[in-house]
Amino acid sequence: MRGFVKAVAGQRSQLAKALAWALADITQAMASGADEIAELDRLIESGPGENEGVEESALSQAAADGEDLLTRLEHEQPVLAAAAGAEAADGRRPSSPDESFLGGIDDLRRYLSWAALFGKNRLALTRALIDTYPEVDLFTPMLVDLQGLDDSPKTSPLQQLELQEKISRLGILGQLGAQVLPFVGFDPRRFGAVALVKEAVTEFGCIGVKMYPPMGFLPWRNRQAGVPGMSAEQALGVDDALANLYDWCTEHDVPITAHGNPTQFAKRAYMDFSGPERWATVLEQWGGLRLNLGHFGWNGRPDWPRRIAELTSVHPRLYADIGNHDLDDLDDTIEVLDQIFTAQQEMRQRFMFGSDWYMVANHLDFEHFLTRVRAAYLAKFPTHLDSFMGSTALTFLGFDDPTNKNNQRVCERYMTYGATPPAWLATESDSP
Repeated sequence: MRGFVKAVAGQRSQLAKALAWALADITQAMASGADEIAELDRLIESGPGENEGVEESALSQAAADGEDLLTRLEHEQPVLAAAAGAEAADGRRPSSPDESFLGGIDDLRRYLSWAALFGKNRLALTRALIDTYPEVDLFTPMLVDLQGLDDSPKTSPLQQLELQEKISRLGILGQLGAQVLPFVGFDPRRFGAVALVKEAVTEFGCIGVKMYPPMGFLPWRNRQAGVPGMSAEQALGVDDALANLYDWCTEHDVPITAHGNPTQFAKRAYMDFSGPERWATVLEQWGGLRLNLGHFGWNGRPDWPRRIAELTSVHPRLYADIGNHDLDDLDDTIEVLDQIFTAQQEMRQRFMFGSDWYMVANHLDFEHFLTRVRAAYLAKFPTHLDSFMGSTALTFLGFDDPTNKNNQRVCERYMTYGATPPAWLATESDSP
């Protein structure tokens, strides 16, 4: 997380320093993966109702933690606190110098509260997610392999998969109030990355793959491109891993979501690594691949969303989502979407809601992300709201088709635990 926050903060060096200071404090009290697994095993064994509603929400805890961290930072390093607050404000236009200073401190408090979430255990975060969006029945949290950062996780990839499988199982068993079906993170530079994906899907209940090219690899043709910091031999191995992944995902109906924005990159040289033209070369060779370009290429590249929309006209399994869009620009976002949909009608049927929770937790009013986006979409596209809010995602996942292998794996998992598959998961009995 230290490496990730450093990358996210980018050039805002004082904010990065403040968040690094906070994370050094936060990580001291984090539970280990083994401790979390033991607690999840206890909850699965004890059955519904155990500890329900007893623990304070992770969001409430993080807000209190952020307040405490800000107080301590202002006391211990007042110059850093002031400078980080100014950077956290990030271009807002206050009406007075006093409002600028106070607003910056409020922004810093929000960032520190966001950082505090990284220290909460995964079940607490999952419950906070479900509490934030109580009307949602299916969540698809996406693990990310951050191998491209100068940092290492405290829990191994296999431990992370075991944790997510147990949380998902709690949902299947009716102990969470919603269904939680995760994606596995994939970085082709990791030794055994494809084998890990196969195990995640076949043994740990993952329903898709999450890729993050801005960590330092291209979706395809790394050897031809000459990726900075990657030798020709390494590039060959990366492309072999990618080809194996795409072959396997196409054959077994495993969808892929990729970070599709020029944002939150490990190095500036990697900023454009997930652009639509990079993925066009993949889809030319693997036309049957189910691919979602997360965030719709929105930030800072006005040509990316339009190019993605154009690609949907020739690639029937290409999708995009609205995750982590700035609510301050929501009206403008809807107007641009209208222009894109008018030019490319197919894109309207391939566009999905996504929250990128809890990355949006450093935004103002993030708790209302779903309701505000839904209301704006309904006002502009009233006949397509159901598609945007669910049915397109079910098609992307293969859950509306009982012959889809991803669907069949999930149905089998419900039966394994003696649970009835949810109504949104098509079964053979639904076929005409």
